[in-house]
Amino acid sequence: MAPRMPSLATAARRAGTLLALIACAAPAHAQAWPTKPITLIVPSTAGGAIDAYARTIAEQLGSTLKQPVVVENRAGGGGGLVAADAAVRAAPDGHTLFVGTAAILTINPSAYRKLPYGIGDFAYICKGVEFPLVLVAHPSTGVRDVAGLAAWLKRNPQQASYASYQPGTPSHFLGHQLGEKLGTPLTHIPYKGSAPQVTDLLGGTVMFGFTQLATALPHVQAGRLVALATTGAARVDTLPQVPTLAEQGLADLTTTAWFGLVAPKATPPEVVERLVRAHQAAVQVPDVKAKLATQGLYPASACGAPFQQQVQAEGVRWAQVVKATGFSASE
Repeated sequence: MAPRMPSLATAARRAGTLLALIACAAPAHAQAWPTKPITLIVPSTAGGAIDAYARTIAEQLGSTLKQPVVVENRAGGGGGLVAADAAVRAAPDGHTLFVGTAAILTINPSAYRKLPYGIGDFAYICKGVEFPLVLVAHPSTGVRDVAGLAAWLKRNPQQASYASYQPGTPSHFLGHQLGEKLGTPLTHIPYKGSAPQVTDLLGGTVMFGFTQLATALPHVQAGRLVALATTGAARVDTLPQVPTLAEQGLADLTTTAWFGLVAPKATPPEVVERLVRAHQAAVQVPDVKAKLATQGLYPASACGAPFQQQVQAEGVRWAQVVKATGFSASE
């Protein structure tokens, strides 16, 4: 005897039950996550501003999410490639996060012929912190502002070289653009980090350059370096007497560097949303803000889609600069 077919009413009930189960699956996954410690991959060695941001945020996220957030430093490869590659290849389950930087996400795609990732390979959580760079000069130059630097370069063309903390970063390209604006071609002297860059600036090996605010600040305050300009849209609290580039007629060079939190692209949207909320709460904790401020880092506001849109827009800007300089990074 042929089996009885379910009635239309029974079939409808079963279909409704199945749809309900499917609808509940995503929220249930979000509620269950995280089920184990979260790894936060950092594209630098321990110490320095990127690591400071990562460890400060990791501690607060761990407290909120009730799972340890373990910082994993992965330097090497130049331009953060080793760390970015590891992040892209990680399981997209919300248990691996990555600290992306302005250079890694907005400059590298134009600077490298081959990359193990693209900006579309990440789920964008939050632009965590941003910070201006500061244009500094050795005190022996006697300059106090950009106009003074321009005059000094005309008198000392043999010293028309600037230091950057790494090739293919805003520090590098701002120096190139500054030379264009001042009408003086500048030779780029790259370093492997802001610490060795500032060491040579202090010693007068190179007389000026754009560097990270946190690294330069104690030397500026002690008079061992002179701050000529900051690169953000407004003056910084720690150097209120130093005008911005915009105030000195160079508004189109306005730039902030930043660090942000991303995850592998296929990370569930509901998990990304929980991370967005957790990060937004973390950077508003007074103790967290104070720790970041000691590094010259200021909480940013863009999360989710707005963060991704900003990355795309900045990528267009830096692509034009990379092309103009003829710069090509080596893998």
